[in-house]
Amino acid sequence: MSLILDALNRADRERSAEKNTPCLQPAPSFYERSSTKRSRLIEVLIISLIGIVIYQQYFSEHSTVVTSTKVLSDTVAIKTPDVKPVINAPPAPTPAVTSLYKKTQPLEATPIKKPAPIVARPITPEPVKTAIYTPLLTELNINIQKNIPTINYNQHVFLDRENSFIEINKMLLKIGDSTNNGLRVISIEAEHCIFNYQGEQFRLRALNSWINFN
Repeated sequence: MSLILDALNRADRERSAEKNTPCLQPAPSFYERSSTKRSRLIEVLIISLIGIVIYQQYFSEHSTVVTSTKVLSDTVAIKTPDVKPVINAPPAPTPAVTSLYKKTQPLEATPIKKPAPIVARPITPEPVKTAIYTPLLTELNINIQKNIPTINYNQHVFLDRENSFIEINKMLLKIGDSTNNGLRVISIEAEHCIFNYQGEQFRLRALNSWINFN
């Protein structure tokens, strides 16, 4: 289109230049005027052809863009087919499985027995065994002391109940033994020995002798 406009403007300028040019030469003849018209007509035809070619080119480009846009819109408009997942039906239960379900019974809750309450029983203290005090020989009554025979306490060996022994009046005695005059050994301790004479029980410290002057 710009080429057409340029050609038209150039033709107008030429015409205006011819009008303004002073006529120094004689007026053109009829033949010259007809040739001038013919040349202008040719120019107009050429310009028209150029315009037609440019218009066709522009139209073809525009139609191509429109066609491509339509194709793209048609492509976008195509919907993808809906694909539904295939779900297989569960297999039918076999008779054996059905019988198992029929036989199964809910478990019965076993009642929880509460433990019996614990009754606190009073603790009865055991009776304390009080040791029987055995008096020393010198603590006995004077009349009883007069009857106790002489005791020569020469040796005292304390080991245990079975192996401990003493020497009285040149005799080795263990627990339960007696002298010739009836003095019996009841117990042998670490620091003393317990004797019994005619029913009277008394203590005598280890290696302490007793002499009867009566």
